[in-house]
Amino acid sequence: MQAQDLDFSDIRPFHDDEVPAAIERVLQNKSFEKLVEFVYPETPREQIYRMMRACRNVFDFQKNISRTAVKAVLKRSSEGLSYSGFENIDPNSGHLFISNHRDIILDSAILNISLIDEGIPSTETAIGSNLLSFALAEDLSKLNKNFIVKRNVPQKEMYNNSHKLSAYIHSRIAENTSVWLAQREGRSKDGIDRTQPGLLKMLTIGFEGAYADCFHSLRLLPMTISYEFDPCDFLKARELKTVRNEGSYTKGKNEDLQSMITGVLGRKGHIHLQVGAAFDDAIETLREERNKNEKIRMLAEIIDRQINRGYKLWPNNYVAHDMLHASDTNRDCYTSEDRERFEAYIQHQLSQLEQPDDTDREILLGIYANAVDRVRESLGSSTTSF
Repeated sequence: MQAQDLDFSDIRPFHDDEVPAAIERVLQNKSFEKLVEFVYPETPREQIYRMMRACRNVFDFQKNISRTAVKAVLKRSSEGLSYSGFENIDPNSGHLFISNHRDIILDSAILNISLIDEGIPSTETAIGSNLLSFALAEDLSKLNKNFIVKRNVPQKEMYNNSHKLSAYIHSRIAENTSVWLAQREGRSKDGIDRTQPGLLKMLTIGFEGAYADCFHSLRLLPMTISYEFDPCDFLKARELKTVRNEGSYTKGKNEDLQSMITGVLGRKGHIHLQVGAAFDDAIETLREERNKNEKIRMLAEIIDRQINRGYKLWPNNYVAHDMLHASDTNRDCYTSEDRERFEAYIQHQLSQLEQPDDTDREILLGIYANAVDRVRESLGSSTTSF
């Protein structure tokens, strides 16, 4: 079945003519009042409402509402955003940005505000249906060009949902609209960014042709976002410890919401976003392999290497690596003040856990230290710093 034969109405973002009605629904939602007070504590509510009602299309909403909100949040919770590699983006074509995933909301939001600032069209963004459990979240999500990835569907529906999702992504790229997609379902918890093979297989469903042609057609660009501090690190450490001790982890009620709020509000330090260059030559090597599963494995490794090469290592990554391994291998990459500051930070984060022990400390340090090894592996160097 071709993309033009599929009904995407249940997963696509709002069209421009749907924006005014969606904005009115948002403004009538009592929960939105609290959200406005949180994001714009010093701006009269009536002024925000006037700004929203003035939005006549999706671009208006992203530029005048979402972009302003994200910048306000970053001003309060970070020490600055930098980005590079935007010369690799063709503003007249659609790209599939395949990205590491550290924060539920901000990873893609930071890309989009940066694109808008540079005069480049923003992306459509994949978001899991598990994060849209109430009407306000769904309306705001679709106003921000998010399309829905359905989670926890019955087994018999999985293939059809994957086929529709694949067709939707391919159709957007073909129509020169870019798409942001995390390299895996769910955030990286341990600081190790790995591409999920199942995600790549999904992108091949319904494509008639070689795998190399499929991924060439998506105009892949790797994206890497690097946070100096991860506000959710202690929550991730708690989850990782439970998995290590019990084999699995079950999320509590509203845990995703707690992670979203913590990620948005919490201290992030410096943030860097890197868009890498296209890697068409590497994709072309897939033609040499006959086994389809091996092709997917090879591509996952290629993408991992590209994403890891774009990672910006901060002094605390090197401090964590030395603390974890009880060494001074990275001593030239940070100052004594950097180490003192990070040691105090780790103690504070551990204090938020119930009866923290050496395992908690090891896991928490690993969240920052693992990136050092991954970057060095991707570059084939033992001393690389950015």
